[in-house]
This record gives sequence, structure tokens and C-alpha cells, in this order.
Amino acid sequence: MKVVVTSDNHGIDCLNDIAMLHNDASYFFHCGDSLMTEKELGEYISVRGNCDYDHDLPLFRIIDVEDHKILLIHGHRYLEHYDGKYLLANLAKSNGCDIVFFGHSHIFSYDEIDGVTLINPGSLRFNRNEPTRTYALVYFEEGKIRVEKMYYGR
Repeated sequence: MKVVVTSDNHGIDCLNDIAMLHNDASYFFHCGDSLMTEKELGEYISVRGNCDYDHDLPLFRIIDVEDHKILLIHGHRYLEHYDGKYLLANLAKSNGCDIVFFGHSHIFSYDEIDGVTLINPGSLRFNRNEPTRTYALVYFEEGKIRVEKMYYGR
């Protein structure tokens, strides 16, 4: 199964392009700071980031995919701390989740902490650690997870 994970486009109109590029994906997730309403986000399952104005978007969601529980969150309330990824991993575990999709930092990352997989797709507006905009493809294959960093607009 293929899943698209995006974040932090800050109003840049690129989500439809990405959805068309990956029309074979089973899910499309957005980790917040889209500056779009839930209706405008269309097929993207999204949460509210610190810059979002649509208060109908939840601060987090828990989604079942395959044999996994995913915590979808922007992360701004956790990443301001030096141990933010550990706090996100603990939040995931306390909610029975084994995967976290999060944004906010504008830096692509793929980590495992205490049995929890944490994936940040970077930013579709600007990244803080490289010049190209990024998102993630996550593959669920025979009980394993494979993450691929994708570049948008190259």
C-alpha cells in the first residue's frame, strides 16, 4: 500500500499536482499549515497547524492503516522542546499508535524512537535544511514500512 504524506505548503497550490502524480496512492495525508479549509484539502486527511485558520480541522487524528495506528499531528506544541520527537513518540504510544506523521519543522526526517516510527515529510513551501521542497511516500509492504523522500518542483 502506498501513502502520500505532505506538510507545510503554506498556501502554495501543489497538493492537486501531487495527488495526480500519485493517483495510485491509497491515502493522502497533510500534517498541517496548509492555509486551506478541509473542503479545499479534498482527499487529503489533514490536521490544523499553528498557521491554519480553519478551526474545524482537528489538532490531531488517529488513523488505522493496515496493521498500524498512525498519529497525524502538526507537532508545533511538541517540537518547541529540545526533546520534541521523544514527546511525540510518547504521545503516540499513549494513544496506541506506532507511527507518527508530523510537520512544523520544515525538515524531512525519518526516525524510530522507542518502537514508534516518526516521519516528517519536510515542507512544500520551503525547507530549512535544503533548497528543494519535499514530501514523503510511505509504503506498507508485508508488515514493513518503507519511506521515500520525494522532491517537488525540481
